[in-house]
Order: sequence, then C-alpha cells, then structure tokens
Amino acid sequence: MACALLVGMAAGELSGAGKALNPPIDVKVLHFPAERSVGDLLVEDESDGWDFFGPAQGNVVVPVDRNIKLTIHLVGPRPDDLSGLAELGPSDLHELSIQSSIRRTPASRPRLKSLSHLTGLRVLSLGNTGVTGQQMESLKSLSSLQSLTFVREHSFGSAGLAALKNFAALEYLDCYTRPIDAGLKHLAQLPNLKRLRLRMGGIRGPGLAYLAAMPRLERLTLWGTTGLTDQHIRYLEGLRRLKSLKLWGNDTALTDASLASISKLAALEELHLVRLKTDFTDAGVAKLTNIPKLRVLGASPDDASILAGMEQLESVDGIALNSRNMKALAGLSNLKSLGLKLDAPVNVSAGNPGSMLSALKSFVADPVGNPVARLDALKSLEKLHIGGWSGRAKCFGDEELALLESLSGLKDLSIPVDGLTDRGLASIGKLKQLESLHLMGMGKNNRLSNRGLNHLNGLSNLRKLSMNMQSKVWLGDDDTPLDLSGLTNLKNITLISIRLKGSDWAFLANQNDLKDLWLNNCGVCPEDGLRYIKDLPKLKHLDLQTVDCTEGDGLAILDGLKKLGSIRMIGHVTDRALGRLPSLPSVRLFDVETDVAIRPATIAHLKQVLPNVRNVNVKQPGAQSRSPMPIQGVSTTRQGRSQNSRRRTRR
Repeated sequence: MACALLVGMAAGELSGAGKALNPPIDVKVLHFPAERSVGDLLVEDESDGWDFFGPAQGNVVVPVDRNIKLTIHLVGPRPDDLSGLAELGPSDLHELSIQSSIRRTPASRPRLKSLSHLTGLRVLSLGNTGVTGQQMESLKSLSSLQSLTFVREHSFGSAGLAALKNFAALEYLDCYTRPIDAGLKHLAQLPNLKRLRLRMGGIRGPGLAYLAAMPRLERLTLWGTTGLTDQHIRYLEGLRRLKSLKLWGNDTALTDASLASISKLAALEELHLVRLKTDFTDAGVAKLTNIPKLRVLGASPDDASILAGMEQLESVDGIALNSRNMKALAGLSNLKSLGLKLDAPVNVSAGNPGSMLSALKSFVADPVGNPVARLDALKSLEKLHIGGWSGRAKCFGDEELALLESLSGLKDLSIPVDGLTDRGLASIGKLKQLESLHLMGMGKNNRLSNRGLNHLNGLSNLRKLSMNMQSKVWLGDDDTPLDLSGLTNLKNITLISIRLKGSDWAFLANQNDLKDLWLNNCGVCPEDGLRYIKDLPKLKHLDLQTVDCTEGDGLAILDGLKKLGSIRMIGHVTDRALGRLPSLPSVRLFDVETDVAIRPATIAHLKQVLPNVRNVNVKQPGAQSRSPMPIQGVSTTRQGRSQNSRRRTRR
C-alpha cells in the first residue's frame, strides 16, 4: 500500500475506543504515548531507503508490508526516556536507532532494558548512550538481531564485547567503542558475523590476530585517525577467509610491509584504501599480483604495467592518466571500474600551451597521441571517474569526450571539464547506458547552450545528473527551449552555475521519480517556476538559489509533496510568501535566507505548519536567524558521505 494513503491515519487518529478496533489487514497500529513524541517513524521505500512517516506519538497506523524504523534522539538527562516503547509488539520495529546529544553518566544512561521485549528487532544502533556490557546482557532476548552499531560508546569496554555472545544471529557489527586487544577475542563467539568495522586507537595490534578465529568473517574495515600501522596489518595475515579489507585514515604512512602482509590473504577479492597515508613503491604493489581472486584494487602503482597479468581485476583506482599506463590497462579485459588521476594536462586544447610542454613530450613516442584514446580497448568499462587534478591539469574538453564515445557500456561518468561546449555534450549524449553523470567545471572556458544540454535528452537510463561549472555558464545564446523530457528516470539533479532562463524551469515537469533537487546559482527561479515542482511526488530534498518569491503562489502549492523532508531557499522570499506556506508535516529541515524582514507572526505560522521541524531557520537582514524553541521529542538524522582520495601519499 502506498504510504500516502496512510498519512491521514497517523499520529493519534485512532484513540480511545478506536484502539480496540481491528485495523484493515494490510495495516497495523503502533502504540506510543499520546502526550509526547518518542521519536521519528520512517517507512522503508521501494529502493531500500527510508521515508519519514511521522512522529511516534499516539496510535500510528503503518503498512504491514514495509519495514518500520524508529529513530530516537535523546536530548534530556532523564534515564527513562525509553518508557514510551512499552506498548510496542515484539516485531513492530525492524530497526531502532537511539542517539544521545549529550554524554551520558551512569545516572543518566537510558534504561535499555525497556527494549528487551522487542524480540523481532533486526537492526539496532546506539550512539553516545553510555551503554555498558551489563546493559547488553539485559538485551539477550533480542535473538533476531542481525546488525548492531555502536557510535562513541566509550563505556562499552571488553565486558561489552563479551556480552555480544548472546547475539548469535549477528551478521554485521560496527564497534566505535574504543576496543582494546584483549576484548577482540570475544568476537570469535559470533558464529554468523560476516562484516566487522573497528575503530582504531586503543588496539596495539596483537588482538587483531583473534579475528582469524571468526568462522564466517568476510569483510573487515579498520578506521580512525590514529593507530593503524604496518605492525597492525601484520596481525591480519591469518585471516585467510577474508574477502574484503578496507583501511580508512591514519597518521603514520603504511609501507610495502603492509602490502606484503596483505598479499598473504589468499581469499581477498577487494582492497579499499580511503584517505590513507602510504609510502608504497611499485615493487610493493607488485606483491598484490599474487592474490589470485583480487578484483578491486585501491593500491595503484605509478607504472600500471605491473598489473598486466591480473586479468581478473574489475576495479582499479588512482592510476595516473598517461599513455604508458593506458596502454598497460588495455589488456585488462574484465575491468569495469577505473579511477584516474590527472597529474598533467590531458592535451593542448585548453590552457596555456607553454605550460604543457612536458605533456607533449610524453606523447611524442605514442602514435595514438592522446592517452584517452586508449580507453577504447576497455570494452567492459562501466564506471570512469577522473580526479586528482592539479593546477597544471586543465581537464577534459570536447576532444577527450569525443574519444569516449566508443565506451558504449559506460554507466557512471565523473570528470573535470574545461573547454566543454555543445559538441562535448553531444558526445556524452551518445553514451546511452549512462546512469550517473557528474561534470565538474574547473575553468572559465566552458560554453554551453540549451541546444547543447538537449543532447542529453536521449539518456533515458540517467538517474543522477550533476553539473557544477563553478563559474556561470550562459544558456541564453539561442531561442531553443530546454528539453530534458526524455530523462524520465532521474532521481537526483544538481546544477550549479548553469544559467537558466525563466521558461527553462519547465524541464522539471514530469520528473516523477525525482528525489533530490539542488539548483544553485542558476539564475533567478521565478515564482511561476515553482509550479513545476508541485507535481514531483517523490521529492525529498529541495534546495534553490536564487529564488524570487513575492506573492507566495509557488509556496502555496507545495502541499502535494507528501515526502518532502527538507527545504532550503536563498533569495527574495517575502513575509507574504512565507505566510502562505501550507502544512508540510513531512518536512524536518527548513532553512530560508531572504533579503527582506519577516514578522514574528509569520515565524509563528511556520512553526505551526512545520510541526516536525526542530528549528525553523529564517535568516533575514539586520538580525540573527529567528528560530522557535526546539520541539521536544523530534529527532533529526544526518547522513554523511565520504569520497576516496588518493595520490602517491594518501590523505
């Protein structure tokens, strides 16, 4: 059942005698205190993400065929904040997240025993709650638990790890608990654990050898800013069943000694190095060629010819883009994902020709000339990301994009561009399998028009479109209407410094799958342009700069966006316009920066129509942002993302 059909029945509609009524067979009722919200309820969507459903307050009707998640944000010092879960059934929740905004003392720790009746719970996340091993013992009835995450739980200790023996069904464990070596031996008691994530800092090294006794461990992540050295990696040599190793962050460079240890992991299929300092040599990387099943390689040599015999490789990252390396990669027929770095200009089509003399010399001996031409041999390539550029590297232009036309199977393309024109967009438009496109403008030589953007209209599989030109790219040189109507599968649009005219905003019409819309510095979004947003049923995040919203007609029609979770606008947004904002109970973040004064009465109206926003933030001239007091019991969630970055010394 679509969640939209249930919105009117949420948050206390069933009360009193209604509580005894039998709900329809395709829904169920979750019972929470009527007088306060316990937290936020989310319902799993069709793509395994989560949609905000409403506050956990009163009797809430939810669909029976969707997983339910409850997030609780503890803001007060009371230890009994979890008493509101008492009337939940054993399997009412699939996932529970409890996060505290303050560091808990023994007297203020939440009483986790209140969770012990939730025996069908599959996923539990605890953050800064002060949980102890004794408290985890009280939760041993949660026998269905498959995923357990601890964030900044420094009171957990080795006794806490020992208590995990009660959770035999665990498949995933994330320990941000400052574990020590002695405590790691207890993890061998988890017979079904497949994925383990450990925060480094308190582990000297020998304890990592205990992980070899874990019978089903396949994926291991070691992360932190300290405590990851060659010595630590040496103790991983016994993990002969390990399939994936991710090393994330350190303050001491890893050397070839670490690669020698990793080369002994005979079952390893994936090696990921993220923001990692290294001092590897090509000879050290060559040792990894002895791992027979290695498919994903994050430790890349300067000379890619070292990889020539690793025909099983499917993913390589951090290879310098030059003719020698591209020629070496041509023999990797199974390569699907390639990350390249630009240490020198690709060609002489952009920038100062004098600064590219060294690059020209490197091409003289290569009859192909431009190294990008050699990518043609990688017929299996699906993902191409190019980064690591310096001030000397003037990125891709039309010539390089023309050379990519033969990569007909490409699904994910992320490149820095300079000298991009409509001709280059025409080349991209021939990559019919593209699902994700990210263009980063690194100079002032990009010249586009509506006619050029319309070349993308045939990319019917495109789900993510991101164009950040950094400096304005004018699209008004012709009278061609902007037409992206063929991009019917878009879920995310990010346009920065793409100059749009008023009528161009119509390209948003009929984007029925769009979830995220970020249009920044794209020219003035007229109030009439907002009418194209009102019919985007799946939109969750709206970020617009610069907006001209005087009368509020565009805001008044947003009430149909039942999944909208965040609104951010910068521009001319008047008091009258904000006063016409309709009730949006799904919104949890509201941030407006305007150039005119807003009355306190209008702020009060915003608080009323945005009941699940903790802080209504309106920044206006001559005053600090006016925000009502936080609404107790309403939580916020934060998502972070990280990117891999690599150079010879990873950081």
